[in-house]
Amino acid sequence: MSEQTVSKSVQFIPNVVVEFFKEIYHQEISKVESLRNYRTSEGLWKVFKVNKQFIVYMLNGKLLDVTTADAERGLKKAFGKRVKYVMQEADVPWELAKVAVKMNPVNTYNPEHRANADALNFIEDVKETLENYRIFNGGRMMIEEYLKKYGYKLGCLTQRQIRIIEEYWLSQQIIFYNNIMKISFSSKSTG
Repeated sequence: MSEQTVSKSVQFIPNVVVEFFKEIYHQEISKVESLRNYRTSEGLWKVFKVNKQFIVYMLNGKLLDVTTADAERGLKKAFGKRVKYVMQEADVPWELAKVAVKMNPVNTYNPEHRANADALNFIEDVKETLENYRIFNGGRMMIEEYLKKYGYKLGCLTQRQIRIIEEYWLSQQIIFYNNIMKISFSSKSTG
């Protein structure tokens, strides 16, 4: 199969994409913009914009999905609203709420209200795991190691997710120690 050269940002467009646009949309591909490439456990994903109006998702060189740019913007907006909701309800930073929402997507089997409840449950599990770390670990183990070993409730976490949880833990410790210092200082000044 041949590949078509289109633009500088995306050097080759697989023939399957070219044929898809000819057959389904009756369009030639005139402009292609690479949006992102990333690797998951499923393989290599490539996401690019075609003709300024379509978003194409490919997995391991196979066409997986095509959506409009407007629909993609709507999905991003809905995702942002869900993250904001979880962030406010659970009183956690944006990045941690984003992890929870990504781990609990809305789909056919998981409507939005259920996905949001599952995301909030994930945050509660994170808080419980971190509290157990504080109580039982006593500084014997790094938090990253603890999350890998005892964070089974949280599922299989990526290094990035562990780092976000660790940053949340550290921010909570700073708040905790600042409050202790305020109490200690105020008791000394009144006593």
